[in-house]
Amino acid sequence: MSEPIVGTAAGEVRGRRENGVLVFRGIPYAEPPVGPLRFAAPVPRSPWTGVLDAGAFGPAPVQDSILAARPSLWNPGDGHDCLTVNLWRPDTEHDGLPVLVWIYGGAFRMGSSSEPYYDGATLARSGVVLVSLNYRVGFQGFGSLPDAPENRGLLDQLTALEWVRDNIAAFGGDPGRVTVFGESAGGSSVAILLSTPRAKGLFVRAIASSPASGMADPARAAQVTAAIAGALGRPGTAAALADVPDEVLLAAQTQAPVALGDPVPAFVPVVDGETVLAEPGTALAAGHGHAVDLLVGANADEATIFTFALPEEATVPEPLARTLGLDDTGLAAYRELVGDGAGTRALHTRLFSDGLFRMTALDLARTHARSGAGRTLRYELGWPSPALGGALGACHALDLPLVFGNLDCPESHRLLGGPPTPDAAEVSATMRAAWVAFATTGDPGADWPETTVARSPARIIDVPGRIEAEHLRAEAAIWAEHSTRFTH
Repeated sequence: MSEPIVGTAAGEVRGRRENGVLVFRGIPYAEPPVGPLRFAAPVPRSPWTGVLDAGAFGPAPVQDSILAARPSLWNPGDGHDCLTVNLWRPDTEHDGLPVLVWIYGGAFRMGSSSEPYYDGATLARSGVVLVSLNYRVGFQGFGSLPDAPENRGLLDQLTALEWVRDNIAAFGGDPGRVTVFGESAGGSSVAILLSTPRAKGLFVRAIASSPASGMADPARAAQVTAAIAGALGRPGTAAALADVPDEVLLAAQTQAPVALGDPVPAFVPVVDGETVLAEPGTALAAGHGHAVDLLVGANADEATIFTFALPEEATVPEPLARTLGLDDTGLAAYRELVGDGAGTRALHTRLFSDGLFRMTALDLARTHARSGAGRTLRYELGWPSPALGGALGACHALDLPLVFGNLDCPESHRLLGGPPTPDAAEVSATMRAAWVAFATTGDPGADWPETTVARSPARIIDVPGRIEAEHLRAEAAIWAEHSTRFTH
């Protein structure tokens, strides 16, 4: 059979037929962010002539790696035409299919839609159109500059969602049935988009997995920019930094904040009053949420992937509690909750998991339910990975291969401990069915309980699964009484 050709607003694209799905990779939705566009808002792609081949992913956004064991997804020479989308759909004649749009994580510092985890073929075979997008990360996407728009990475996401609105019908998708979903920084992005004015009407449902708390402090963001500019010997403006070679800027991005006592700079969204009105819970509580149904959750043991290899002296609960805004009485309550015999590593890891991810997800669910912006449903991935003898548990990012159903790639094996077990396959099937059902009808099935103003139950995804009517009740009470971070 011939390869599929589809017309978009900018021109025709040629995809591929692969194992029962139509695949289009590397479709540009914006001009390459180079030269004067390097720190500018994304500019929609100009029309092209002829048929654009959409057989290969575009390059990853310019980035380095914050993980010692993982090489960077971008390397010098990879190119800059990174603002692209990819699309999978069933190789059938059906139109009006529900649409899932994926936003990757990576601490707003790294990530690419081309990662093997994110292949959309398995989900597409379930009867959806799966779209993934690239957005700028690190200083280029989220560095604060006085002569450039804030939150450029989020502006990229919005431009890609507008591309979906304008073009998805040509690929058999229903522009009125778009669900945006993401994990970690992608989950945080979803949480922000719930109240971003420009996002209104671009999606009707959202899935926020492991959203992390925290916005950039404008003063701190300016300080980091000043340090980077100082290391480069240039003014801290977009105009002055536009022609700095990528490798040089990446080195400054990595090294300059070390001098400020912060070894990993937090290039995260900044409250600018336009794209980011406030921290997501605050924005929802203030009535800025769109009419969107929300499925939100986290993993039971989020932080183990960050802490399992740390030396014992690095797992100290007291400074972590202070960083997370938990007072001494709250820390004592957590010590009692975890158990005195568990050790400092267990307490440190639990604080990390709860303070950064699990309570953020719960807080987002509660504020969304109170806002009345749409239905709210909660989950927690409780299935423990057998990797490293079970040391990881239900760790951060474990849901990625499970949701996408890509259990057999090397990246997935590192999280799963090798080829998938029958339990892993069962959990993956459960999550995929729920995500597809939610995107299709707004109901993930399995008698999923709804979060309301009065109650916030959660479905625990495990073998077997279960419902917890008072999930995280004790933890929430500690944070509410002994911290100022989760008070909505």
